[in-house]
Amino acid sequence: MAGIDGLVSGFKNNPKTRRKEVVSAPKYEFITSHIMRRSFASNYYGK
Repeated sequence: MAGIDGLVSGFKNNPKTRRKEVVSAPKYEFITSHIMRRSFASNYYGK
């Protein structure tokens, strides 16, 4: 629905090696709760 399914390069954790690796994956796989917290804090700063 949001249209964030385009492929992008980014870091993802590899459970076998326990290291971050650069992979190409849909944008929505890189979204975390920390990003949402930062966006909320930025939008409501000073209100």
